Amino acid sequence: MKFCLYDTKYDRIILVEKSFLTALELKDRFGMAVDIAILPILSKKEYMSFPSSFRGEVSGRSYLLYEVPGVIEQRYDQVIVQE
Repeated sequence: MKFCLYDTKYDRIILVEKSFLTALELKDRFGMAVDIAILPILSKKEYMSFPSSFRGEVSGRSYLLYEVPGVIEQRYDQVIVQE
C-alpha cells in the first residue's frame, strides 16, 4: 500500500510515497499545513480486493477499514482510489 500527501482544501494529491513513515517524515520536514492529510492510495483493483464489509463510500469519497502493522492501528478512513 502506498501513501500520499493529500491537500484536503483543494482535493488534490501532492506527493506519493511507498511508506506511511516516509510520507509522515516529509510532511513534518517541510512543515506542511494542517490541510494536508496522509492517505493510502490504491488502484481500483486493490480496493475491490478487500471484502465489501471493509469498503464504503460517503459523499463520493472512498473509505476502507485498514491497518499498517506496527504503524497504524486498524481504522476506517478515507482512501484515494485511482482508476
